[in-house]
Amino acid sequence: ENALKNISKTKEHVFVEIRMKTKTGEDLEVSLRAALVKDKKFSKIIGVVRDITDQKKAEHILRDQYKKLKELDQFRSDLVRRTSHELKTPLISLFSSTQYLLDNYGEKLDNEVLRFVKMINRGGRRLKNLTDNLLDAYNIQSKKLTLKKEKMDLVQSIKDCANDLIFSLEERDLYLKEQLPDSFFIVADKARIEQVILNLLSNAIKNTPPKGLILVKLEHDESFADIIIKDTGIGLTEGEKQKLFKEFGKIERAGIDSNLDTEGSGLGLFISKEIVELHGGKLLVQSGGRNKGSTFEAKIPLSSELAQ
Repeated sequence: ENALKNISKTKEHVFVEIRMKTKTGEDLEVSLRAALVKDKKFSKIIGVVRDITDQKKAEHILRDQYKKLKELDQFRSDLVRRTSHELKTPLISLFSSTQYLLDNYGEKLDNEVLRFVKMINRGGRRLKNLTDNLLDAYNIQSKKLTLKKEKMDLVQSIKDCANDLIFSLEERDLYLKEQLPDSFFIVADKARIEQVILNLLSNAIKNTPPKGLILVKLEHDESFADIIIKDTGIGLTEGEKQKLFKEFGKIERAGIDSNLDTEGSGLGLFISKEIVELHGGKLLVQSGGRNKGSTFEAKIPLSSELAQ
């Protein structure tokens, strides 16, 4: 009634949604769209009334489900964050202590003991990487991943990362070849760039069968430093490349090659891409297809303020 009176006063059309009861007492939600139409003799109000009860019920269900999904997503994020923090300290202790044994007493340990220490070290590293990756994925989703840039020698960082994976290379019977200048300085988040390098090298190690070759080299032009990691591994199909950088984008290759290391969360390359892009760079991949190897290229922008 008020809507119709408003049309008469303003001479404009109106659209309202109202509740009303039928003769049987049933509640309905309806939409009313009406307008004032005049001719020479009369003024008329023409309108359309539509029953939107089912539509409103559906909207209510969707809002309720959306609210529940948001609460569930928040619970998941909080669980990941808290669990990662709780696990991080004991895992660091486990990994660091076994790494110390390998670095300082590896040659003195009995072969059987050495095998078990390496096994514990490898498991500790994987669990530590998983908790770190889960926490990083949470920070990426929450827009909390920040960079602490500093002047760093990219060549030294590449060498350090390769050295950290020396046991993995030996265990997989892989040859690592380096083509690096004596030094090359950039301004970047050192810890995050090394995280990218470790992820790319680890990915190459996992996906290259024994006796294979992994090449790591550093190139640059006036705008970018290019970290290039090339392997002679299983390669990537076009479909796999589309999935590669997605969160939890783990590629399943059951039955393709039993010599491949299939363990992993599928977070490493996703996080690496986010880190490189946060620096203003790009993470690219090329592959000729199955069994033709892969080449990953992390392009890191050069700072105009950095004096070479």
